[in-house]
Amino acid sequence: LLWWDDDNIFKNIHLNWPPYTPDTTNFWGEVEPLFHNLPNDVIVFAGDLGANKEATPYMYYNYDNITFIASGMGSGINDNFIFVSVDKNKNVFYELIALQGNIHRFGNLQDYILP
Repeated sequence: LLWWDDDNIFKNIHLNWPPYTPDTTNFWGEVEPLFHNLPNDVIVFAGDLGANKEATPYMYYNYDNITFIASGMGSGINDNFIFVSVDKNKNVFYELIALQGNIHRFGNLQDYILP
């Protein structure tokens, strides 16, 4: 997860396999400032969540002009994907789709701000 670090607000997101987590990330120092300085809204997607029962299966976080969204598959019961649509007025809508059971059983993606 590009923006995850054990010293930031995303530290409570349970990753698929913590031993593979890098010791450092250049995301906040080099990448995020590029997005943050843009005049438009930016949506950053990442996967590789949810591959086991302990992993966080999805997350949503918005601040300033940046929205962070993560999702993943592999645990079976929490497998999901996110359908994104944009209307003619450039409003963005997210639909969190469960692959098992009722497709809308997870509710709204925006409800999963941070674990």
